[in-house]
Amino acid sequence: MQPFPFSSSSLDAILLFQGGLRLRLFADLEAGRPLLGKMEADMAHASARYQGTYSPVNLTYDAEICDTKGAIKIASDGLFLGDPSLDYPFPVLLLQLLLIAFTSRLVYAVLRTLKQPRVVCDIIGGILLGPCFFTHNLRFRARVFPYKSFGQLRTLASFGLMFKLFVMNVKLDPSIILRPGKKALSIGLVSILVPFGVQVGLSDLLRENNRIDRKLVTSSFLTFIAVCLSTTTYPVLADLLDELGLLNTELGRLAMSSSSVNSAVGWLLLVLYSAIELSGGRSITALHSLASCSGLVLFAVFVFRPCMRWIVRRTPRGGRVGGGVIMAIMSTVLVSGLVSDIVGATFIFGPIVLGLAVPDGPPLGAQLVEKLEMIVTEMLMPLLFLSGGLITDYSELADHDNISIANSTMWIFVLAIVGFVAKLVSTLVPAMYFDISPHNALLLGLIMNFRGMIEMAILLNYRSFKILDIGSYTVLILAIVLMTGIAVPLVKRYYDPLSVDYVVGRCSIEQLKPHAELRILACMHDEEAVPAIIGLLEASCVEGGNPLCVYALHLVEQLGSANANLIAHNNNKEFADPSKMGHLLNALVHYEQFKKGQVVVHPFTAIAPYKTMHQDICSLALHKSAAIIVVPFIINKDSTADADRAIRPIVPSAPCSVGILVSKNAGGSVLPIPGHFQQHMGVLFWGGPDDREALAYGSRMLYHKGVQLSVIRFVLANDHKDNEAIEKLKSENMNNEHLRVQEVVARDMEQTISAIRSIDTQFDLVIVGRQQSSSSLLEQGLAEWSEFPELGVVGDMLASSDFHSFASVLVVQRNGYGSK
Repeated sequence: MQPFPFSSSSLDAILLFQGGLRLRLFADLEAGRPLLGKMEADMAHASARYQGTYSPVNLTYDAEICDTKGAIKIASDGLFLGDPSLDYPFPVLLLQLLLIAFTSRLVYAVLRTLKQPRVVCDIIGGILLGPCFFTHNLRFRARVFPYKSFGQLRTLASFGLMFKLFVMNVKLDPSIILRPGKKALSIGLVSILVPFGVQVGLSDLLRENNRIDRKLVTSSFLTFIAVCLSTTTYPVLADLLDELGLLNTELGRLAMSSSSVNSAVGWLLLVLYSAIELSGGRSITALHSLASCSGLVLFAVFVFRPCMRWIVRRTPRGGRVGGGVIMAIMSTVLVSGLVSDIVGATFIFGPIVLGLAVPDGPPLGAQLVEKLEMIVTEMLMPLLFLSGGLITDYSELADHDNISIANSTMWIFVLAIVGFVAKLVSTLVPAMYFDISPHNALLLGLIMNFRGMIEMAILLNYRSFKILDIGSYTVLILAIVLMTGIAVPLVKRYYDPLSVDYVVGRCSIEQLKPHAELRILACMHDEEAVPAIIGLLEASCVEGGNPLCVYALHLVEQLGSANANLIAHNNNKEFADPSKMGHLLNALVHYEQFKKGQVVVHPFTAIAPYKTMHQDICSLALHKSAAIIVVPFIINKDSTADADRAIRPIVPSAPCSVGILVSKNAGGSVLPIPGHFQQHMGVLFWGGPDDREALAYGSRMLYHKGVQLSVIRFVLANDHKDNEAIEKLKSENMNNEHLRVQEVVARDMEQTISAIRSIDTQFDLVIVGRQQSSSSLLEQGLAEWSEFPELGVVGDMLASSDFHSFASVLVVQRNGYGSK
């Protein structure tokens, strides 16, 4: 074992502790001050029964602490044999893990009503278990968190941190760092260089203050503080934006790109600082360390990454990587952590570099994330927050030795606040220069101030190097909690990715002129939806009129990646490259070629988590002024899957009408046969804005020679808007033999249901509004029986397996102004 950096007299004092007592002893031992008093010595003697790994101990070999060669016992024989479990390290570790897991979850349950993120709650949970709160009692602390357990806590926490950083960087795409774009590059550089310069300038003023502890105003210490507080770490930002559901928003993507530049510069500064500081100022040693780090980077780029790409190429589409390959990668991560620690770059540098070298997404990146993330995040990472909380001691801020430690640490806190404000302003100014609204620029500044796990790990690591004392460490942890605890709720409260003026942007089919261009955003996540979507597009194509404009959006679930993307496959000349698109989009492009100018298709791919995919859909519909969004809802598969639940947030937040296409028979030909397209469409009409929008869509299909439209009107009330819509349809198609209007008088709910069931084999496509007029009698009687509320009462009935029909169903909801 490595010798502990204590004198022989200090070792005698450690033996008195056995179970571990107040963390203030660390500072006493290092400074050579007298040890604790009689009460604490008695407490140490009371906990001397703690056996575990480190007892018995021989003080031999020039004051090294060495275990005897006897058997090591880590667990007890049981309470019934008079051998208490808490005298041994493994039961103590289990208890500690349970305490931090329970405490952090409890804090999260309380603070999430205040919109606090998980990482803030985890840090607070660790602090609550520290000496300032629950373990302030010496006897309780000596039993539950003995000094000897700190080693195993930090070891397991470091092991978890190493793999956590590896997994987080697996989910990142290094091309974002290499090709950030002019806007992100400018914001990223300015938002780290300006706060760093401001804090270094303030540090020069602090050195002239004689009331501040001289250890806290050294150039190396203040440089470390400035670098740490100026850097926005890319993985932490990705985690927090994902938790907020903003990862695939316009502001979220800009923040990720900017933070990639910011983080790269910050990590470079930290590596340089570590190499120089830990080498004791010896330039040759620092150069050796930097050269070794460069060697790790070269190995990752030219050896490890090509191997990972080879594995991806060898894995069949939809296949899984073998367990032996996963084990080899994990072993390489362990070796990289060992090598980077040996060369003085700390054990986290190697895993970070290797994580960036693994291609994100399926098959390899997604499988690594799937296998490692849960156990690392939920079981090992809580130990990091516990380790950090156990050395967070606000009693260390007390004054002593005629030096105002409280005054000194107050200035460190002021330095942190100045850094927060400087970063906010230095992000705000360049963002506004690039025509970002002041509201969003201010929110971007708050996002760039997000802090979390990595910052805490860095502080904990530098506390181990004695660069930070307990008081400084405590103040900086408090600053991290305050920065993130203030910034995250503000961003969550005031940023709405769809908060624009919809007066101009919102439109509906009912508002369009008969021969005006119809813009449809057609979404698909499964090949089974393609035939039904192409059939709907064919029926919507106005022969001899303006072309149908289709924005085809392939929805891809984000797996093993933190990079949410909206990819436009058309180049500047409006040509699509089929080699860069999936087979779903290629089917729509082939349909465009088949229609020979009557249909224009613009292919897109959205890669995002299903829970936030609606943001990409609604944003694209808004920017392209789409009249309707068509999303698939496949019934003959498990409709409770995430892919189907992803459409539910679209309905209330869309900037235009929404059509949910239920395909009960997903088979058949993809492309229609020229001259043989024959479809019988049915519109069920009760009244109300949704039904009028459904009627307007159905009436446009009458311009297709192969479409026959039947409108079944359920007469229940005399709404003048509904009457006008029916009369307008009749007058415009007075001589059109493809239109048939039927009125059904339904006096009660039973007659209404019977009339709906009578159409089971008449139509190829049934169009119905999501909500009917208040007088339809259906909402009160059938709402509680609906299996899919997003389809509405009638849509749910038509889509259910009890309705014996293979007709597709289009459920239409009109959004926007004038929909009431």
